Amino acid sequence: MYNDKQKLDILWLDIETTGLDPEKDTIVEIGYVKTDYLCQEIKVKNSMLLNPIYVDNPLKDCIDAFKINNYLNRALIEDKVWKPGMMLETFINDARGTRLAGANIGAFDYQFLHRAVFKNLYATLENYLGDYHFIDVSSVAAPLLITGEVDKLSMSSSLSKFFGFDVEPIPHLAL
Repeated sequence: MYNDKQKLDILWLDIETTGLDPEKDTIVEIGYVKTDYLCQEIKVKNSMLLNPIYVDNPLKDCIDAFKINNYLNRALIEDKVWKPGMMLETFINDARGTRLAGANIGAFDYQFLHRAVFKNLYATLENYLGDYHFIDVSSVAAPLLITGEVDKLSMSSSLSKFFGFDVEPIPHLAL
């Protein structure tokens, strides 16, 4: 049914950022759950907040994003906040040998991670991960929108309910 190359663990990923542009905005949180390829066993679960001193953007430019993800309040009380390089290296170690998956991962998360890895570790994300394919939940779920089984492709809509997840809370967290 599956050959060994298809039996990659899946890393279900979400990131939070200071905005929508990977060239000027910063990843402030990386959250993920690593499962086996059948999604029956959770192998790793991690959420990492960037130390606020490493946010590149002026605070005034991040206010809307921080309202959505409550980053500043959480980062100020969190026991452990991360330097960018250490956060990315931890993610890469857990993601190596997996297939990345998430909502809108190709257009958003992957672009931010690719840019952050290049900026902080001076390499491309593909150098570390090996497999460059990913599973985009929005693309997989598109037929549900066409048939009217869901009203939107965001996880804050009927899509979450369709898959049996709780609707995303406000503030939105990566994990």
